[in-house]
Amino acid sequence: MSKSDTAIIGTGIVAYSHLKSIKKLNRSSLSCIVDSNKQILKKKAGFWNINQFSDDIDYLTEVAEPDIVHICTPPQSHYSIIMHLIDKGVNLFVEKPFVLSMEELSSIQRNTKSIIHCNHNYTFKSCIVQLAKIVKELDVRPIQIRTLYSIKTNSGLYNQEKDHIHWSYDIPSGPIINNISHPLSIISLFGGRFNTFTISQKINNGLDSWNVSIDGDFCHSNCSIFMNKKHFSKMVDFTFEDFSVRCDLHRDTLYFYNIRGSVLKDYLSDSLKNIFYSVRDVFASIPRIYQSITRKMPDIDRSLSFFYEAIDNSKSSEINNLQITDTTKVIDKIINESEFIIKDN
Repeated sequence: MSKSDTAIIGTGIVAYSHLKSIKKLNRSSLSCIVDSNKQILKKKAGFWNINQFSDDIDYLTEVAEPDIVHICTPPQSHYSIIMHLIDKGVNLFVEKPFVLSMEELSSIQRNTKSIIHCNHNYTFKSCIVQLAKIVKELDVRPIQIRTLYSIKTNSGLYNQEKDHIHWSYDIPSGPIINNISHPLSIISLFGGRFNTFTISQKINNGLDSWNVSIDGDFCHSNCSIFMNKKHFSKMVDFTFEDFSVRCDLHRDTLYFYNIRGSVLKDYLSDSLKNIFYSVRDVFASIPRIYQSITRKMPDIDRSLSFFYEAIDNSKSSEINNLQITDTTKVIDKIINESEFIIKDN
């Protein structure tokens, strides 16, 4: 199969992760980049060795004519970019969150003829993929899911002056909106459609937190996401009838716990191994810092491979479409009900 031509809109650190996955999978080649910041654009074009670049999105369809476009811009720009490209014969790989309202999503769904995939890459982490395989093999469903997702930040960060680094604060609860798709997409994957949900917000010393209580097709779930000055946590706890599982999304490991007292023989060795790796991580700060800097993210590789499969099948993924719908429902409500108003500078 011949390689596809790919373009990236937005050239920040997320785009670099996409670029690395594009090169690793070798299914397409990056031929064009677009960014509204001309100075950054020129530097990135030189650094990435890209000959076609522009600050005008029309350059994509009128000159570059890629087969695939990766949208790596701030979320509040996604809708306008998608609508601009939706009838241009290109397939779209969009960073999360997909869009910010159900009205925007409905408009896209009515008009799209493209294969569109949202990069819910945390559903492709090794621990989540492993658990999904176990759930399928055992033919079980969780009876409860709890997620605890924190964003480590500094007190009063909402009140900092707006600049290109803090773009996410241009919308209510910006950091929350930008990250909540991760736990919500995992809940959607295992718990089914969000039939009903309630949302509560708490603001303490300028730091925001949200709690989403969800009644899904298969179980009840609770999603807690918050900003914190000291703690960094990305956990998902699954309760099954006979056992429970904790997914540490940061370390990408699984921990199995027994409920009724018997030993989980099939998974005991894996649990002990993961505990060993987690303890080892405490003493491996330098390699972990290096990993963060180099952005080694195999979950994006898997997410992009999933997108390529959808293109091969000429059909968008139903699972991804459901995750987009359910996460957008929650994000829409958070934005409309947010009490925090960013101060004008």
